[in-house]
Amino acid sequence: TTAPATPVFVCQILPSHSVPLKTIEAANTLIEKVTDDFKNAHLVKTFAPFLNSDGAENNALFLDGTHPNPKGYEIWKSILSPELTKYVPSN
Repeated sequence: TTAPATPVFVCQILPSHSVPLKTIEAANTLIEKVTDDFKNAHLVKTFAPFLNSDGAENNALFLDGTHPNPKGYEIWKSILSPELTKYVPSN
């Protein structure tokens, strides 16, 4: 069975040392355009919070430049939790 009203959360791609930031920004722009076309898709803007104020990747939030560390996951959770609360009914 399908559940057409089920919300789908799409997180932006996080910064990574392995891919130029401009490439990730371009991919995130495309992801935003795609999610705009789907009624139940909700874009979660996770990219910018993982940057420093100068626009560079915040290395303090990653283990190895790609994978978030515990502090990075806390930030991710703080971004995602309000979105889940907003769109997923509580029982």
